[in-house]
Amino acid sequence: MRLSRSAWKRHLLVIGLYSLLALVLTYPLALHFTTHVPGDGGDDPALAWNLWWVKYALLDLGTNPFHCGYMFHPIGINLAFYTLTVLNALISVPLQGTLGLVAASNMVLLSSFVLGGYGTFLLVRHLLAEKNALYAPFMAGLVYAFSSSKLFYASLG
Repeated sequence: MRLSRSAWKRHLLVIGLYSLLALVLTYPLALHFTTHVPGDGGDDPALAWNLWWVKYALLDLGTNPFHCGYMFHPIGINLAFYTLTVLNALISVPLQGTLGLVAASNMVLLSSFVLGGYGTFLLVRHLLAEKNALYAPFMAGLVYAFSSSKLFYASLG
């Protein structure tokens, strides 16, 4: 199914609004995009390390990212039961190469808001069986993507 020009504009408007909201609700992240990650200093360094480690293990060492010989040396550690964010790390690999680790981490975070909202928008639009519906699907995406629990966890890192 091809989208009309007005449908494209509606979709771009929705994505743009979710992007703007992500920037506003994570303020002041945009001002420190390449130098800081959001959080309280607890989990945020570990989450950035996850992104770095998966890229380093796969591209530089050519090894399994679920085994790390650098921690608990010389025994190493199995990261299978650690909170290794592999999907986020794989998505961030090309971003790390172009933007750097911190900016890639922030880009993955911001895109999780935008893509979560847009995905919910598309789902609700489909469930309503109304291809021109805009308000209800947009609000559903807003509630899902920017829920207080998600913003709370983003603020913790």
